[in-house]
Amino acid sequence: MESKMQKDLFVINGKNCNGCGDWKVFERFSKGKYSFQGHIACCKDCINEKRRIKALNPEFKLKEKERALKRSYNLTLKRFFELKMIQGNRCGSCGKEFTDENGANVDHDHITLMIRGILCHKCNSGLGFIGDTIESVRALLKYLLWHENHVQDSIKYGFEIDKVPKP
Repeated sequence: MESKMQKDLFVINGKNCNGCGDWKVFERFSKGKYSFQGHIACCKDCINEKRRIKALNPEFKLKEKERALKRSYNLTLKRFFELKMIQGNRCGSCGKEFTDENGANVDHDHITLMIRGILCHKCNSGLGFIGDTIESVRALLKYLLWHENHVQDSIKYGFEIDKVPKP
């Protein structure tokens, strides 16, 4: 027969999952700052199964996209698709057609928060990485143009490309 202390220790080390109803040790639950006993209600297995089912559901993906657009840009899904169609379902920068692989991202001014258009993932990320300013784009363009001219000279005269002086 178990002592009271053993039973208390058993209860303290775990809890029932609200998803599957099984008793599991706390390690099988993610931590939750505001959750009872410091762990969320459903075990990791139940959470992963719910995520897997939702990920396969196209309606869920659209709802998630709509929620993210509304939260981040105060933009409806309808208006997002309108902007894509205005651009001919193509990136506003490189002109490539939007696909599942290159995605369609909202481009916005980080100071005014105004939406500028829809860009593919590469263009949107690139713009963000170089600083999202006209000055940084001009500087990058100047760098590329300079090297385009001087690399041809280095090949012509037999210089090593990595030893060509930079602007």
